[in-house]
Amino acid sequence: MKLHPVTYNLDVTSLNEKLNQDKSKKLAATDARLISERENFKFSGFVAQDVEKAAKEIGYDFSGVDAPKNNNDVYSLRYSDFVVPLVKAVQEQQGIIEKQQKQIDALLQELKLIKDKLK
Repeated sequence: MKLHPVTYNLDVTSLNEKLNQDKSKKLAATDARLISERENFKFSGFVAQDVEKAAKEIGYDFSGVDAPKNNNDVYSLRYSDFVVPLVKAVQEQQGIIEKQQKQIDALLQELKLIKDKLK
């Protein structure tokens, strides 16, 4: 519940400059066009810092966040690492649902018995 999906445009140009500070590379026209197309693409995801914070708050050692290792590095997420905790959460929810369904069935049975007695 602590994670909030966002939509965003990736600033490929700035990211490329940050990651390749020491390399001088002139982009070919094709590369520039592809970067422009990618920058106009709308992504959906999470803010890595928010994921890191949420995991720490609940005491979960989450492997899906890559925090910067130096000043030239950036945060990133490994979305495939979200699968295991999501499966576990669904399993836990299913257990709760099944328990609640048993309680509902028992209450409906009791209600039926009460109605039958009142007839």
